Amino acid sequence: VSQELEGSLVAGLRQLEADFPELPLDPWWLKFTEMLARFESYEQPEETEHDFELNTLSVTQKQIIFCFAQHIRISDIIDYGNDGKAIWIDDTVNWRTRALIAFYNLFFSDPEERLELIRFSQGRDDAGNRTEKILKKLFLESMQRTEKKLCSIGHTNGVDNIAKHLLKVGDSSADLENAKKFLSPLLAVVNQRVAIEDRKVLLKVKRKQPMNALEKMQARSIYQDHQKLKSVIGNVSDYFRQSGIELNENWVRRTIEGSKVQIAGDTLENVIFKYHFERNFERKPFQVPLPISKSLSIPRSRVKVDFNQKNGKWSFSSMLSRAEASGGGAGRNANTVMPMFDAHLVEGIARCVFSGYLGFSSRNLSSFEKPPATFRSEIATNPVTPQALFDLASEIKEFFAPMHASSQELLENIHYLKDVFIACHVNRFNMLSLIIRDNMGEQFVLSFDIRDIKVPKIPPDQKMGHDEELPRFFLRLYSKQCRMLFLKYIAALKIPLLASHPPKLRIWVGHGKFDVPVAPKFTQVYINGVANTLWPHDAIGTREHLIPHPLSESFDSMGRRAVNELTAG
Repeated sequence: VSQELEGSLVAGLRQLEADFPELPLDPWWLKFTEMLARFESYEQPEETEHDFELNTLSVTQKQIIFCFAQHIRISDIIDYGNDGKAIWIDDTVNWRTRALIAFYNLFFSDPEERLELIRFSQGRDDAGNRTEKILKKLFLESMQRTEKKLCSIGHTNGVDNIAKHLLKVGDSSADLENAKKFLSPLLAVVNQRVAIEDRKVLLKVKRKQPMNALEKMQARSIYQDHQKLKSVIGNVSDYFRQSGIELNENWVRRTIEGSKVQIAGDTLENVIFKYHFERNFERKPFQVPLPISKSLSIPRSRVKVDFNQKNGKWSFSSMLSRAEASGGGAGRNANTVMPMFDAHLVEGIARCVFSGYLGFSSRNLSSFEKPPATFRSEIATNPVTPQALFDLASEIKEFFAPMHASSQELLENIHYLKDVFIACHVNRFNMLSLIIRDNMGEQFVLSFDIRDIKVPKIPPDQKMGHDEELPRFFLRLYSKQCRMLFLKYIAALKIPLLASHPPKLRIWVGHGKFDVPVAPKFTQVYINGVANTLWPHDAIGTREHLIPHPLSESFDSMGRRAVNELTAG
């Protein structure tokens, strides 16, 4: 680094290695310093002198420092209760802690950069989103630059190799320059992307053997590339034939393909990475956002949920101790509320569960705080208690057990809807919120309203105590119109419903202030028991699901059966 760069940071790095001789022996440290010297700004013209200062670092260099700070767990030495300064140490601490503090003071002396690092280390959602956006942009630009460079090398090699062959067969230098001018745009057509071709797929195509879905996708790309190549070979041969030079088409093909840069590594692994990258790099519609780093999946002891009347959503915030909150730089009197994100209620709860923001063990048990609504709206005044939110979160956590995507299903491009959790009356009364997971492990949340579904007068045998709203809701839930709406919104995700892999289903109903004929402690079980009886768990998308049979049992008996099963168990 010192040979290529100059500035105070170079002196600081040399001092670090002098003070801590263990650093130059660490391969990760060597890689870090090498990357700092190599990755400069691609947007600015090259400078004759490289001043390695904090205020001259490129975006890429700043992110290299930021990510390396996460790798070495820089958060271990941040004193959040002392304006984010490094912790106090004595002479007995190990060399690693002292090196971390020196690194922190060297690279994060700028107040804004330090504050962003502190927010990220605290698990703040907004800081994580900003970092994710920057890193994705840099990664994509790097991939594009690399592909462009490899294509340029293949293009230049192809033009030069054909030109050299023409020179051997006796073409003059003047005509050679004209030939290069002719060849350049033609060969650019077949050097627009880096092709990842599995030779096994080529053999299967030639032999007309059966292929899996991933191989078929490769075959289509291979076919398109070969059609372009065939056209270019024909044009090249025709052009030089007019000048009396006969070029063997097979030789031209081998020359063009041999001039391209060959991709290293296992071909199948490269294909799978490319497929997964193209499919998952950008977030899909309705997909639940997850933290960029596992270090952000920190259980919060208290989560505050407050209605934001400006956007009609709920603001989710962490409730910190004053010592923790003062790490953000506001001092000892800092606000104890740390903003996380705004979302609709079910989406926010699901996001907290899947992101690891909630603790469910006795050691890390989270709780919700939901102040009374000060704004009169149907959403803000929906009677969902903090305990109901935690109960819902616990149900989601239990229902969506950890899973691993099947490599075989990935190779076969088998995609289907795996789990469906329906939360009712949480976002708003008569609104169904679907939390969905596919077989690739991705989660989605979307909602729809069923209050406009017309239902007949409640039959006497379907009444539930003195409450009329609850049986009316169950009639809507059981109706064909509701099931058609369910399939309509599921279709928006473009995730197939496969009869061979029927999805698992669970329904959870917010009980609010319903008056039901059971003890309060059994209300949730009673209501959920009715809802889960009305929708068969193994019939989503089937004829039985679309055309419900006439009710042969009262809602009350369905609920009481669920309570009896619980007490008997």
